[in-house]
Parts: sequence; C-alpha cells; structure tokens
Amino acid sequence: MKTIFNTTLLLFVAFLLIACSDNNDTDAPDIKPDSINISGFVHSPEGIALDSVEAYDAQGVLATSDDNGLFSFSIDVNKIANNSSRIRLRKPGYAAQTLVLQINENSANFNATLGKRNRSITVSADTDINIIGQSGARVSLSAGTLVDADGNAVSGDIQLSITAVDVSDDKQVGVFPGAFAGTDIDGNAAPVIMSYGTVEYLFTQNGNELNLAQGQSADIEIPVFVSTHPDGTTIQEGDQGALWYLNETTGLWIQENTGIVVVSAQSPTGLAFSASVTHFSWWNYDIAPDICDLSITPSGLPDNVSGTLYGRIPSPSLLASTTIDNQGVTVIVPRNVNVSLSSTVKASDGQYSASTNYTCNSATGNLTLEYTGPEEPTIVDFTATRKVYFQKASDDLWELDRIDGIFTWSVTGQTDLNLSSDQGHNTGLGSDQGSTQFPLDLNGSHAESYVFTLRASSEGGETTENLTLAYDDTPAPFANDIAIYIKGTIATIYWSSEGADTVSVGYVAKGGLPQNAVFIDSDIPAEAGVTLMDTSAINENSDIVIAFYNRYDTTYKQYNYLGCPPDLPSYDPVYGCNNGF
Repeated sequence: MKTIFNTTLLLFVAFLLIACSDNNDTDAPDIKPDSINISGFVHSPEGIALDSVEAYDAQGVLATSDDNGLFSFSIDVNKIANNSSRIRLRKPGYAAQTLVLQINENSANFNATLGKRNRSITVSADTDINIIGQSGARVSLSAGTLVDADGNAVSGDIQLSITAVDVSDDKQVGVFPGAFAGTDIDGNAAPVIMSYGTVEYLFTQNGNELNLAQGQSADIEIPVFVSTHPDGTTIQEGDQGALWYLNETTGLWIQENTGIVVVSAQSPTGLAFSASVTHFSWWNYDIAPDICDLSITPSGLPDNVSGTLYGRIPSPSLLASTTIDNQGVTVIVPRNVNVSLSSTVKASDGQYSASTNYTCNSATGNLTLEYTGPEEPTIVDFTATRKVYFQKASDDLWELDRIDGIFTWSVTGQTDLNLSSDQGHNTGLGSDQGSTQFPLDLNGSHAESYVFTLRASSEGGETTENLTLAYDDTPAPFANDIAIYIKGTIATIYWSSEGADTVSVGYVAKGGLPQNAVFIDSDIPAEAGVTLMDTSAINENSDIVIAFYNRYDTTYKQYNYLGCPPDLPSYDPVYGCNNGF
C-alpha cells in the first residue's frame, strides 16, 4: 500500500514564516552530539508518496526514500551552520529540489514536494534556438553559444527541458526549489522573497548538463502566474522587476538582473517576465519586500501544548508553516501585506483553533492570536479518486485489470479516524493527514458505485463526510505529457499514455468536435510515443486532434494550431510554432 499525503496546508519548503531563535541560549549543553537525526517525507504535488528519491549533499547520497516516501538518516554535526543544513533531493524524471533544514534539539524533519520535469525536446546546438514551453516559458539563444561542463563547445543534437511552476497553486508552490529567501543585487540579505513565477531551463547532451559559454547570454520569459503586486496594484505590461537564480548548494536565491513584464499569449495571465541571463538554472521573478518581525502570543490555549501555525499570501504567492506553543513565536512576514494566519493545536480534551488576517505596517508587530476550544474534530479536506490499472490480454491489446480508490484526508482534533464504505470496506487511519489506496473490488466483485465515509471523533464530538466513487469497467485510455513542435510543414507530436493501443493524428476546424477530425495518420502504435505529421493540408484556423484508442473507448486531445510559415525560422514565438511544451 503506497502512502499519499495531502500538502495543501503543510509546506516546509516555504519560509514565509521563519521562527526566530536566540543564538545565546545559556541552557544549551556544553557537549554536542556527533550527528543530527533527520526524518522526512517526499511526495508529488498531488500528495502521492515518491519512492527511490535520493537525498544527497556534496559528499554523496545520504539516504533513499522508501515505498511510503519516507526518509530517516543522520548527518555529521560539523555540517550544521547557524542551526541549519542544506540537502538536495533527486529522482529521474523529476525536477531537483533543494531544502534548507532547520535544526531543533539535535533533529530536523522536512516535508518536500517534487514536480515532474517536463519532457525534453531535441534541438540543434548549431542553429539559433527560440522555444516557447509550458505556460509560455520561453528561451532564446544564438547558435554555438552552449558548452559542456569542461567549457568545450558542443554541436549537433541536444535536449532542452523547460519546467515552469505555478506558484499561485497551493499544491504546485511546493515544487518551488530552495527557500523563499536570498540575497538581493546589492548583496543584502533578503529574508523573504515573494514569487510571481519560476522556471527551470535545462539543456543536456547525452545526459550531461550544458550551459552558456563565458560572455554569452540568452533571453528568457518567465510566465507570470499571479495578478497583483504586494501593494494590491495590478501587474501590467512594462512593470519592472527583479530576476533571481537559485544557488543549488545553499538553497538561497541570488538576484542577478532586472527585467520587464511583457505580453505573452501562452501565459495563463497573458503576461510574462522578460530578462537576459548568462547561465541556465532555476530562474525566478521575485520581489524582496520590507519585512516585519511579528511576535505572536497565543490566548486561550491549555498549558504545555504545541501545534502548527500556517501563513498564506495569495499574490505574489507564498504558503508556509512553523510551530507555535504557549510561549508564542516570532516570525518574519512581509510588511504592508495582508497575511492569512491559521492554527490548530491538539490537546487532551480536543482541538483548539485560531484564524485571523493581519497586516504589519512597521519593522515590528505584536499580535494576540485568540484560540477557541475544545472543539469537535474538523475535516479540512477529504477527496477520493479512481486509479485504473490496465494489463495486456492474450490478443496483445490492453484490458482493464483493476480499479483502486485513492483517498486523501486532512483532519484536525481527532483521537480516532476511520474510513469505511457501504460495500464493506473498513480501515482505521493513524495520521492527521495522509492518504491510502486499495482495490475497490471486494471478494472478486464490485458494485456500480460506492459511498465512502470518513469518520473523525474525539471527546469533543464526531464529524463525518461522505464521498461517492463510481466504478467504470469500460475505461478509456489515459493520455498525458503531450507536446507538439512544428518546423515548416512537419509537426513532431510526442505523448505518453496508459491503456492505449493505437493513436491517430489529424485536424478539425477550430473549436470543432474532435470526433469530426480528419485524420492524416492512423493506427500508430501507442507505445511509439512520437510521430511525424505533414501539416501542409492544415490551415491556421484549425485544431490538431490526437485520438487514443483501446477496446473500450477513445480519448481525444485537442490543441490550437497556429501555423508556422515555411519562410520563417522554426519555433518562432510570434507565430506560435510550438505548443504544449
């Protein structure tokens, strides 16, 4: 059984709220331990536990996550500086993550998110490169400007992957690498930075990373994922801003340059941040706001309890957490920005909760956080989805193997937690937040639908929530990771799929039904994952249609075709000669 955790609330990689500590602790023991114990959990943005993720530092691999995404290892105490340590996480097919671990009482824990790195495409190092990728992320550089790790010029085919992070999404923001902190262009510390959007630009050849040669530069565009500045004004074309890159060793961001907001048809907000860079890495459009040391004092809590304090800012987006107890906590927040604060604390007689919005308008602030309780448990989040598994039948075509239910929850204040169904499923859940996965079939049979009940109880009362899952025994194939690149009149179409036997590609009038498509190529083996399509018959007022077939049903994917005039360079952003990357 693979564990899955909900991460909407709990993101340790974001440091909007940074607990301030006293470096002159006279009660600290004179003898320090030889090592620091580290525990952690790594998952996808959807909360699915990730196994085989390596945690490593400059000396090598420290540990690998187990089937439940969990880590447990120790690090040399000599690697600790200012009560923190840096480690990195990596897994093939995923963008790397850098963590800044805060050490507390000779231990640290982390809750980290890894996002999938977008599919790479093949381009030539010998021609000018101008690529628009996911959400309008763009990179443009001249031919012959890339070198390998030894500084040697590279030529021939190379691979490019562009991975953008939607920082406005509470789940995606966990993919944001490193701390929300860094150093500004003048060398001053920036304890808090607030992101409008971030992108990883990765060039490789034969699996080895490439970069710009000394003295060379490239132009990039970072999608703007939020709509307003911290002061509430609307982001507009022509706005100036700061460009930061990630120091992957320290996990901090360094401002290298400035840029300007431009119009971008592919960006979800219609805007992107344009700037020039001298190397490739994670790049970030950020602002370093004035900060406030906010002292928070709890009121209404029982003695000797502690819980979690959450902070949220929607635009530019940040989400973070820290621990709070009866003594309170001092955190760093942006000045003149409304911060949503919420907290839950579990006590022997039930849970206590508090929430408020607060704006600090000076260098320091004081807030009394009023808790109420004891309360009955709260079901913060409860979701259920189906996971379809296919297997090859004797005719070498895909057929349904089984359907699992995936259940994700986040609950506060419970002493007992149980998940059951009207068909006889029944399991106890041992954690405040998490998920579980199991087959919907019972005793070799299944119902048309299931009603699942999450029941949370404590001395304060009981709370329940119901969800219904339907069972589809004729599932259509799944298709994802689709990318279309057009050069002249030839479209290269990439995909990955589950349960698809064959694929057809064609076109339909813009906005038309995909079932009415004219298919140019049909019966392509789905396992191929790529095909070439002659687009000479397609006019600009069309959509490209990709159909995925299995014995049960058809899944259609439809994309706007903007056309690429043959007399212009390939991948021209003005004419939208590539989509879906």
